[in-house]
Amino acid sequence: MVEPRIIVLDIDHCFNPIKLMLAVREAVLRRFHETSVARKWVTGLMAASDTRASILEGTTMAEEGFCMQLDDDDGDNDVSAREKKMIDHAIASCLGRINIVQPKDFTYLALVATLESLRQSLDQESKHTNHAQAAPTMIMIDSISTLDASTQYQESLPTKGSQSGLSDRNEFYRQLIRLRDSHQVAIIGTSLTTAGRCSIWDKMITHRVSMRKRIND
Repeated sequence: MVEPRIIVLDIDHCFNPIKLMLAVREAVLRRFHETSVARKWVTGLMAASDTRASILEGTTMAEEGFCMQLDDDDGDNDVSAREKKMIDHAIASCLGRINIVQPKDFTYLALVATLESLRQSLDQESKHTNHAQAAPTMIMIDSISTLDASTQYQESLPTKGSQSGLSDRNEFYRQLIRLRDSHQVAIIGTSLTTAGRCSIWDKMITHRVSMRKRIND
């Protein structure tokens, strides 16, 4: 199975690469330690049966498909070196699947071009990938409310005919719907406020989650 990818439309330019790397590293190490008991049990089982065959194929450590392969005759130093290499590989694999797009200008037009480019890329991949094995792509829009002020102004400008304004907001959502209908994608949108929401976006929403900042006493 192809590993899933994450596309972040970082409209706010708030993603910090260093913090992202540290967060992924922490998650991989936490998962690694959670599976330590199981790995020790498997190592003992392999030593007792005097076999070099790996029985951990398909086991998930930091992600699906990340396998632990331990030989029964390796010393502690060799195993530690191998595990460190696996941890580094898992971190690099996770980070390699996260794609952050930061538009140069705060308009929907740049986002429309991004979605069209993504759709064409997925179209090409689908020709060479088994549809049943394709993993869904997560698209995260951070944040929906960033363009509210400029969008409201542009939508209020007079236009010819029955056009809805100059913000390209509706075209952005049409491209998003087109992408969703063409490929397996999961779409997540963040917003600081509910002001200026688009009716097209409201129709696309299937779940809502409200998050509050925790203040330590």
